Amino acid sequence: MACERKTRTSWSEAMALLTCVIYTGVGWAGVGWAGVVLAGAGLGGCSSPAYPEDTYACTPGVSGTCPTGWVCRWSAAGGEDRCFRADVADDDGGAGPTCGDGVLEGTELCDGDDLGGKTCASINLGTGALACDVTCQLDTSGCSLTAVCGNGAIEGNETCEGLNLNGQSCTSIGQGFTGGTLGCDEITCTFDTTACTPGGCVDNDGDSYGAGCSLGEDCDDTAPGITGPCQANGCPVGWLLVPAGDFPMGCDSGDLGGTCNADEQPLHMVTLGAYCIEETEVSVAAYRACHSTGACSGAPQTSGDDDLCNWETDPGDREGHPVNCISASDAQEYCRDWLGGDLPTEAEWEKAARGVDQRKYPWGDLPDPVCTHCNFDVNGTGFGVGCASVEVGPGTWPVGDLVSGDGDSPYALRDMAGNVWEWMQDFYDPGFYDRCAAGCTDPVNTDPGTGTRVVRGGGFIQSPAEVFRTVNRLGIDPAVGIPAVGFRCRWYP
Repeated sequence: MACERKTRTSWSEAMALLTCVIYTGVGWAGVGWAGVVLAGAGLGGCSSPAYPEDTYACTPGVSGTCPTGWVCRWSAAGGEDRCFRADVADDDGGAGPTCGDGVLEGTELCDGDDLGGKTCASINLGTGALACDVTCQLDTSGCSLTAVCGNGAIEGNETCEGLNLNGQSCTSIGQGFTGGTLGCDEITCTFDTTACTPGGCVDNDGDSYGAGCSLGEDCDDTAPGITGPCQANGCPVGWLLVPAGDFPMGCDSGDLGGTCNADEQPLHMVTLGAYCIEETEVSVAAYRACHSTGACSGAPQTSGDDDLCNWETDPGDREGHPVNCISASDAQEYCRDWLGGDLPTEAEWEKAARGVDQRKYPWGDLPDPVCTHCNFDVNGTGFGVGCASVEVGPGTWPVGDLVSGDGDSPYALRDMAGNVWEWMQDFYDPGFYDRCAAGCTDPVNTDPGTGTRVVRGGGFIQSPAEVFRTVNRLGIDPAVGIPAVGFRCRWYP
């Protein structure tokens, strides 16, 4: 048994302890004072002053670390376990750390309302209410890592907080700056680089556009198919902005000259955020740019499969025509992986084609389709297709070919009627509008229920005027590429 003396041992105490050791016949290893360790075994019968209470450290539960008839328990005065006579309580009234007595003792991290000065933030658990559980351990269930800008702690997706830049500088944040003063945005708690000095080209998507690049800024530096700076409206070059707001979608029975179909009913109000949509349908050349890098893995049918298909293995004379004979998944891959967007939803497409005035066609209620406004099967049931009445492809015309603007939508999009139908995100459900009768925000049908995908706008093979109405819906097999179907993409600014 070893005991460590916490105060200087007087000569009389040392002699008394030595006498106790000798006369009780116990063995001992040595006696010391002034910091010297007293060591012995079986100090039964020894008492103060030979072995004073609340003086010697001990180990609870280990036999022999205190004399017989003594106990090892917590000393509030000493802040450790010490030896006491069994018939005398320690100075905090307990036999060791007592959870719930309001005093931090032993292995307790807290006791009641006393959290030892700790908070959620101080233990790197964000914000919220730190508490103490019934075992006097910290209860962190009320802490949250949700970032709260302005609370002095860098949390969540924050990169800084006030003057705390987390040790970063303009040159260390990986954006190509060569110097300057890094700041912290007081609203978002993210780095403010306006006072940093631009350095070399930072091009994240490999298109040679980006911050500090010789070709210029990149409107979306995560999308290799978008190059150059954004336009004033926030959209990439070649895209048009459709502003946020409500618009009437669909129609009621008897509307549009009595042409409203059951799956276009009822007329309902839809709320959309702002978005950008391509001015024209995606061309063969545009799709080839993606395909040549491997970012697009699709394989549209070629003119060898069907003369009305525009894709060729090598560039040909249809590069400016819409890419058709392509599946919905291949079209969506292009929009997502190459342009950082997606196919438009039915609602996004209809607003872009129709505006907010419930017009029948993209150009208005009149005239019915004519070749000055859209490319359709002018011959009806006769030979040849498209406005050119071709019997051998291409039946399409180049994207955006009508420079007059006579067929443009209210937002100046071209070929929203005719040329090729366009793939949507939505799966076709003839009763989908019933779910939005009271109004919807950003609706999209992701349930493949019928197994068909929506296409919109009509194509060069069709002739009935009703096909080219802005509300017309059609569901077809998404895995099949046909000559009358192409696509355009949507992108969020």
